[in-house]
Amino acid sequence: MKPLVVTCYKDEATKATHQTMSDKDIESLGLHYEFHLCNYIQGDNGTAQNDYAKIVDGVLYPKLYNETGTPYAAVGRMPLVRVQLMTKDNQVVSTGWIKVEIVKDKIPAEEVEFDYPAFTNQCANKEFKLTVEQMNVKVYNKLGLDRTQFNKEYTIKQISTVEGEANYGKGDGTVALVSDADPTTMTDLLTWTVTQADMAAALAKDGTLTTVVTYAANDPKSRGDVTITFTSKVNAIDAVTIPDNNKIKEYWDANKEYVRLNVAVPDGNNTCTFVVDLDNVFMGNKPAIGSDKYKYVFAAKNITRTDAVGLSGTKYVLTLSDNAETLYANGEEVATIKETTGEISYANTDEAKDLLNVASHSSVPNAFYAWINIKAVTGECELELPITNGEFRAFFLRPINVAAGAGKFQDAVDNGSTVNMLDLLKLTDWRDYEFSPKTNKIYFKFYEVTAISVDLDEITTDLNGGDINTQKLSSVTSELKVTQDAKTFKVTEIPTSPAANAYGTVTYKNNGTAVGAFNLRLPVTVTYKWGTVKAYVTIPVEKTQGN
Repeated sequence: MKPLVVTCYKDEATKATHQTMSDKDIESLGLHYEFHLCNYIQGDNGTAQNDYAKIVDGVLYPKLYNETGTPYAAVGRMPLVRVQLMTKDNQVVSTGWIKVEIVKDKIPAEEVEFDYPAFTNQCANKEFKLTVEQMNVKVYNKLGLDRTQFNKEYTIKQISTVEGEANYGKGDGTVALVSDADPTTMTDLLTWTVTQADMAAALAKDGTLTTVVTYAANDPKSRGDVTITFTSKVNAIDAVTIPDNNKIKEYWDANKEYVRLNVAVPDGNNTCTFVVDLDNVFMGNKPAIGSDKYKYVFAAKNITRTDAVGLSGTKYVLTLSDNAETLYANGEEVATIKETTGEISYANTDEAKDLLNVASHSSVPNAFYAWINIKAVTGECELELPITNGEFRAFFLRPINVAAGAGKFQDAVDNGSTVNMLDLLKLTDWRDYEFSPKTNKIYFKFYEVTAISVDLDEITTDLNGGDINTQKLSSVTSELKVTQDAKTFKVTEIPTSPAANAYGTVTYKNNGTAVGAFNLRLPVTVTYKWGTVKAYVTIPVEKTQGN
């Protein structure tokens, strides 16, 4: 009884009220508690409630007069206990009362589990029915009740209404109750129904299906609830594998793990679009998966990548649209896939351009790519069709590249040595087709080359045996100068047949002492439709004539 009692006091020093005293404090003051049954009588027949209990060493036990057996008749009686706080010389300090209700031990909650074998994804609903044996053995008999007693003690809990029918399952699918009309000799059964939508949702996770039915105790004080758990697992239909010979080898790498995507091929009349039909990389223009119902999407693994770094050095976080048909970098569009055609289009955003121009077409492992996934369905209800090798990488090829041309500087020329910008560079496209004032001139307009510039402050040199990759020209001498006369174009003004000096010139001038041959390394930026290409071109400077 003692744990039911709280000792309160008022602190006269602080005037604080309702302070509680610990057992140790009570003992230190020489105080103790005593518990006694009162002659408490209820009802017109004079039933003494104290005849149904006894107190031994402060613990109350149920009893039935002088009977020694289990006192079942004491259940429901309410003896009254007098509680007294006593001094060590048996003086009463305070008195209180506790009315105690005697109850039977609460029957614990019961959990019953039915684990059904796994099954294969299907169009029709899947039903799991409890058998008469299962309900009687694992439910009724386990609780020590017959069907009538069970229904008296418990009520099934309805969770929802689905299409006008009561659903008793909380979880996947629905559970129906099939009750027998005979109140004594028959059995109530449960039927768990899983729809194709439930199966699809489960397959999007780990395939596990589960639901819980609760029979709530009608008297929660005496009984816990009974829960019946149904569990099964749906497996995907057998996966298919795209045959190796279905992949056109010229479009794939040697191991047929990735493809390379490029801009349109110049034909004199078209523009430099970046739209590719993904079907084109397969024989017959479609993947051989046994189904014509498929689409291309960006694979989920794109969002966990950490290798999306642009030419600027910016590290991008890749994300997908809800339908996985658009790829974003830092929230801006990079590429989209058109579901109806399978065409992938590269975006003309700053973020997309920065990623596209990070590496040349010949450096594919370092170029920007996206993971593509083939999503397919089959059958009348369009069941998901797993593909073992449906994911592959698609590299986006940078359209143009820059290298050193045949131009060179001559030291100590009157008014400096001037070279046409297009003579200093060699421009090629993603096919390694060179374009210059002498060949494929139309490519300048096709690729929309609007400007070529040199970062003069970052020019390096190997003068005096220095490292040409790091030694700046300005740190070696102030007498050697490089200047440029750059020319830029609007897209509509780009010439179809540019002259050698169309994009300006670069001039080298020595205002000091004659020098021997050495090299200059020029940081060059070419601006075109799909962003900018940055490259370092090494240009020789021939020694001062006559020296």
